[in-house]
Amino acid sequence: MNPRARLDPAPIPFIDLAAQRRRLGRAIDDAIARVLGHCQFILGPEVRTLEAELAAFCGARHAVSCASGTDALVMVLMAKGVGPGDAVVCPSFTFTATAEVIVLVGATPVFADVEANSFNLDPASVPAACAMALTLRSLRVHGEGRDKYESVRIGLNGRLDTMQAAVLIEKLKIFPEEIVARQRVAQRYSRGLADMARVPEVAHGSSSVWAQYTIRVAPGQRDRLAAALKAQGIPTGIYYPIPLHRQAPYRHFPVAETGADVSDRLADEVISLPMHAYLDEATQDRIIEAVRQALRG
Repeated sequence: MNPRARLDPAPIPFIDLAAQRRRLGRAIDDAIARVLGHCQFILGPEVRTLEAELAAFCGARHAVSCASGTDALVMVLMAKGVGPGDAVVCPSFTFTATAEVIVLVGATPVFADVEANSFNLDPASVPAACAMALTLRSLRVHGEGRDKYESVRIGLNGRLDTMQAAVLIEKLKIFPEEIVARQRVAQRYSRGLADMARVPEVAHGSSSVWAQYTIRVAPGQRDRLAAALKAQGIPTGIYYPIPLHRQAPYRHFPVAETGADVSDRLADEVISLPMHAYLDEATQDRIIEAVRQALRG
């Protein structure tokens, strides 16, 4: 055996979907097989089941599915009649789809800053500037009315395919347990790193599903930290390296009067560590120790 092979640690996945797949086992295969059996590949019965179960999970009266997160954002704006002449406040420190959909419906994004601890929209930065479910269901099918050949509004093709719904039904069954597991991982990260970096904070009375776990380090430390972790098989990510108000398509849109200094600062300081529900303690300890060693250096 190559001596180096014994020394090189195994690479760690940033998000371990394979572990979730192993847990779900044949449930996913059986769900896909049911869709292949009835051949209703768009808005099939699994879509209605998923919507009902999502509504129950969230405690909402309705849940309307669609093909993507971007479709979800643009459909809500369309349902509210947002368009030319309207201004929509959104954070600058976010993914481009947040502002993209505002522009797509003809409105103007107004970029506001975020809170330094939570990365959420800072209310202080915002300048003074059941029917919904039916509208959304119409919008996702080209604005249909009584049937698909009657259009009552401008819409889009935002329909969720049944195969995805079937898979998501199975994933939703274990989602509450995964949230608890993610919160446990986040707590261990914070305990292990709070004295070395700025760790994220969740507002009192709130909770997080921890789509990412993001710490803040000095700008000069981030590249060195990412390189040190990569050398040990530990991936990292940056959410987000460039605030939207500084990106070419959005530079001509207004920014809140108070500016977006926090967003600018976070873009230089944030780095995200592996985060998923199946991150075992031994692997997480390896990540924590690697981060601590790199920051000490």
